[in-house]
Amino acid sequence: MPYPNDEAPGGDADPKVVTLDSERREEIQVALGAVREEHRVALVLRHTERLFYSKIAAVLEVPDGTAKGWESRGRAAMLVALTRESTGSRTTGDLEKEEHERGLGDRIERREETDGDRALTIQ
Repeated sequence: MPYPNDEAPGGDADPKVVTLDSERREEIQVALGAVREEHRVALVLRHTERLFYSKIAAVLEVPDGTAKGWESRGRAAMLVALTRESTGSRTTGDLEKEEHERGLGDRIERREETDGDRALTIQ
């Protein structure tokens, strides 16, 4: 039978719950790092500070609609980051970046193979 507030008798928190909470907080912090600054600020003000959109808009000195949009975009970016982290999946942007970097590596290798020849063939 679970105890209220996930605490065992004697007031000691369940170590399993404490560990999971700690891991989840860390995942959220990492995911927040993937969110654009203005979206992150609006998201934190709304969900951590529990401010109304009008107050967020006043703090950020933007119209109410902009504050709502930034918070919404921040929430969506958090969802993507958390999903990507939990599944280990990569976005199309990640794949494109890796392919671009591989292509640069191939060009560098070819340039070295041709000893600086300017007629570099790129596939």
